[in-house]
Amino acid sequence: MAWSMLFIAGLLEVGWAIGLKYTEGFTKPMPSVLTIACMIASVALLGLSLKTLPVGTAYAVWTGIGSVGTAILGIWLFGDPATVAHKFDVLRGHCAAVGRPYTEITRSNHTGILVARDPAELAAKQARHPHFDGIAGTPDVVVARLGEYAAAGSQYVTFHLADADDISALQLIGETVLPEVTKL
Repeated sequence: MAWSMLFIAGLLEVGWAIGLKYTEGFTKPMPSVLTIACMIASVALLGLSLKTLPVGTAYAVWTGIGSVGTAILGIWLFGDPATVAHKFDVLRGHCAAVGRPYTEITRSNHTGILVARDPAELAAKQARHPHFDGIAGTPDVVVARLGEYAAAGSQYVTFHLADADDISALQLIGETVLPEVTKL
C-alpha cells in the first residue's frame, strides 16, 4: 500500500510541476487551484508512505518519478528545440545515474503545427488562431523547425494541427512537409 501511495504521490508531483506552467504565476484561478491541490495531495501521500518506507528511499523514488515524468511530459507539452535538447540532457543524466543506456530510450516530443502555402495565408490562419503556440510557417519553415528537433536529439515528433478541421492543411502537410521530414 505504501508503494502505491508513493507512486501516486510521484505522479501528482508531475501534475503540480506541469501545472505551474499553466498557472502563469498563479494568475489563472483554475490552474492555480488544481496545481495547489496536486501539491498538497502529493506531499500528503509522500508523508503517509513514510509510515512504512525509509525516508531516503521514498524521497528518491518520489523525486525520480517527478523529475523524469515532468521532463517527459514537459517535452511533449511545451518543447521548443532548445528546451527539448536540455531535457534530453537531463534524461541522459538520469540514465547515467541509474545505469540505463541513454541510447535505448526512444526520444520524442510533441508540438503544434500551423502551416500555410504563403505568408498571406499564414497571417490569416494566425488571426484565426491567436493563441497558437507551436511551429507556424510555410512548409519550408515547418521542415526547418522540425529539423531543429532532430538536431536536438528527438527521434520522433508527434504533432497536432491548429487547423485540423481544414482538409487543405492536412493535404499541405502530406504533400510538402512529410516527404522532406523523412529525409532528416
